[in-house]
Amino acid sequence: MKRVLSLLASFVLVPTAFAVDISDNFDGSKPSSFWASNYDSMLSTAKSLSGSRSLAFKYEGKPNGQDGWAELRFTLPQKMSEVFVEYDLFIPENFIHRRQSTIGHGSDNNKSIVQLWSGDYGAVASNVYVGIEQWPTDNGSSNPSVRMGSNHVDLGHLHPNKLAVGTRIMRVPEDQGKWRRFKVHVKLADKGQSNGLVQIWRDTELIVKSQPLNNYSAAGNYFTHGYILGWANYGFANTTTFYVDNFRISGTGFSAEKAAAVP
Repeated sequence: MKRVLSLLASFVLVPTAFAVDISDNFDGSKPSSFWASNYDSMLSTAKSLSGSRSLAFKYEGKPNGQDGWAELRFTLPQKMSEVFVEYDLFIPENFIHRRQSTIGHGSDNNKSIVQLWSGDYGAVASNVYVGIEQWPTDNGSSNPSVRMGSNHVDLGHLHPNKLAVGTRIMRVPEDQGKWRRFKVHVKLADKGQSNGLVQIWRDTELIVKSQPLNNYSAAGNYFTHGYILGWANYGFANTTTFYVDNFRISGTGFSAEKAAAVP
């Protein structure tokens, strides 16, 4: 069976805890209590990197100024202060990150890769929040951005001029019609320390490494929920369908066969 769902026992620090390691190739049964209820409706045989199925995220074409939406939420099996998320993403042939003449030039035109939080959703509503976004460039490509919140305070965005590494996360025309593997590593800071971290890989290329972050949250310094893809501010001019395959989330590292070094 292609799907692997493993919750590995670990008694190093907390005897009742376990190391989270969940993989889904979408060719078997749904992992229990992890994915949201719209999982089954998003399964597709139209395109797959491995096996016969993937998840389809369809954004209907919208007029200027209108948003798009397609997301799949998940619930973590335990509280996590460090998370490794990775998946293969098919970027469609007609992908263009729309940048309109008078609106949508920055954070108001973001499109999501993955969002993580605990408590209520949102940078202010949550206990702690990290959102991996993409902002438009002039040629239809996307730059990475990181939105953060802690202790019910919006910490704002980290975009390329505030990142130790920063380069385009989706590239036109290079990525159109191609599969890319995105890997995201998020670590929340310990109390009283600036040792939080956000890293993003595009295939094996490290494209984001944040400066040391003080994103500790006394309200709850852990993640419990997340989603992949999601809201697309100002949407897409034409119907645009992404496909996700070979999803994995872990508390210990990336998958060995597709691992990237964590500097």
